[in-house]
Amino acid sequence: MIEDIYTDFSTTNGRPIFCHFLNRELHDSLGNEFNGDLYTRHLQYLSITNTEPMFCNVSQIFEASSTHVPLINEIKELAQGGLFYAHSEYFRIKEFLESRQNLYSHDTERYPIYFNSPPKNVHSIKLRNFGNEGSTTGYIEQNIRAWDPLNQSQTATKLIQPNDKLILAPHASKIQNVTSKRGDLGLTIALFRQQSPDVLSDPMVDGGLRRLLSALYVSHYCDEFNAVRSWGLPSISYFDDGYRLPLLNNILLSTLINLTGLNSFLSAQDGYGIRDRIDQFFSFEKKIFSIHAKDFSDALKMAFFSSDQKHEILGGFSRAIQSIHAFSDNTWSERVPKTYKDALSEATFRIQTISHKLSESNEGFREAMEVNRCTTPKIIIATATDLEDKVLFQIFEENGIRKVGSDYSGISSIRHFGEHGGVTVFHVRSSAGSTGSSGAQETITDALNHVGAHMIISAGICFGLNESKQELGDIAVSSKVRLYEQQRINETRWPFSKPNINLRGDLIPASALLLDRMREKRQGWDRCSIHEGVFLSGEKLVDNKHFVKQLKYIEPEAVAGEMEGSGVSSVGVRNRKDWIVIKGICDWGHGKERSFQNVAAKNTFQFVTEVIKSGGLNSKSVLK
Repeated sequence: MIEDIYTDFSTTNGRPIFCHFLNRELHDSLGNEFNGDLYTRHLQYLSITNTEPMFCNVSQIFEASSTHVPLINEIKELAQGGLFYAHSEYFRIKEFLESRQNLYSHDTERYPIYFNSPPKNVHSIKLRNFGNEGSTTGYIEQNIRAWDPLNQSQTATKLIQPNDKLILAPHASKIQNVTSKRGDLGLTIALFRQQSPDVLSDPMVDGGLRRLLSALYVSHYCDEFNAVRSWGLPSISYFDDGYRLPLLNNILLSTLINLTGLNSFLSAQDGYGIRDRIDQFFSFEKKIFSIHAKDFSDALKMAFFSSDQKHEILGGFSRAIQSIHAFSDNTWSERVPKTYKDALSEATFRIQTISHKLSESNEGFREAMEVNRCTTPKIIIATATDLEDKVLFQIFEENGIRKVGSDYSGISSIRHFGEHGGVTVFHVRSSAGSTGSSGAQETITDALNHVGAHMIISAGICFGLNESKQELGDIAVSSKVRLYEQQRINETRWPFSKPNINLRGDLIPASALLLDRMREKRQGWDRCSIHEGVFLSGEKLVDNKHFVKQLKYIEPEAVAGEMEGSGVSSVGVRNRKDWIVIKGICDWGHGKERSFQNVAAKNTFQFVTEVIKSGGLNSKSVLK
């Protein structure tokens, strides 16, 4: 489900999040207490900001369950909602427990959870195997047996810090010998203590080996499932890796959640709680928030972090957090959202506001935001009738273009269809015509401002202006749009029967890029004829033979007439966006019937769909 919905966008480049911070052994190896409150809150932050599933081995959950019940309740709810995977090669808790009892029979004192009755909430967590996992014990054993402390390219050597390498190097051979004598027992620190007590009597060696075992454990899961892990948790920074995505940093996550006000929606006492986070995990609002949070955090890293060195990263974070707080305010409490979905939209707006202020004061951040925003061109498909909507959705569905969600944060409802052919596709519906509060001009402007689109295609049906060369169902493509409403009406004297009219409206050329892509796609198109030329656009619903004759006289090169091109061309020119009008000919502007409307619309939207899916619109020129 997660994979299906978010194939076009991912906050971690499509990699699941391995929750290594839930590992009790990992904390023990550093001499830390397991801080259940901190890790519960960190899980909550991840569920709000990211779009990928989280997971860990079910053994980690069992071993943490004895220390912090609220954390296990959080995991149980997330697992039931499909946001967290309790990974196991077994399918039933009973089978899993039997395997642990065999594996840890030599270490019952340290693993009492497998031999006593575990908390009931752990039993209700569903186990899931979502990969061809190799043996974790086998992975650790293999890497220890091959371990050469002086070989910097080996996994075991790279995973631990220099001080631990120096401590463990003299004892490498004895540590390796233990792995060959383990039989079916797990490679726990107790086994090493039993087999080589003289070596591990030194607390420093004991601690170094435990950290090596934990590092190999984490490495195995990240490698096996191509996973990432969060970082910046102060207690376990030893295990931070080099794949440091900003949006997985605990400090930045905490800052983002607090400055957007979403921290008020983490508990059921506030009227929302975990069910709302689960219900909205797949929503359009959550996705849009995650996109802005990712762009914002990536820009912070690019602007404030100078390298991957730990002290420089921490210094960069310090400067970034100070900059964020400098532009935050306390107005959140003045507008409390009615629902969690509203809260996500408000949080998106808040990030956008702070981004704008930071961009004004920090050139590096401004440049980084431009880079983040300009990776995938966005296109708006605009329609104006119920029939056009119905046919568009039908053709999209037939071509595998399905709606991701709808954005209601502006006046105009904006439908999001994900990424196809290298462009992100949106749809907006206006009233017929260009003017008025819900006409094409206002509606498309509103949508343009909300999604930051780069291209606009006005598509649907129109009337043809050349019956001798055109057929009903053909497609007309605008090379230019002529606004015919602005006219000078001169006196007509007998015996002259031709209208004495001068057009005063603009003649606006369509986007050269979009016109080129339409011409390119035309080469292999045989469904109907395509006519390129001037569109006449006005506010009149034309069903009059004499008026059509008048239009043809004042603009002989026109190929079609319609009502929205005037607004679309004005918005495109005013905002410096690529635009074009593509419509199917359904009548001749007189004697109107509906018999060819469906055919004309189908031909048009099929052509538009093929242009999108061809990949030709994924041009970097539109991003400049």
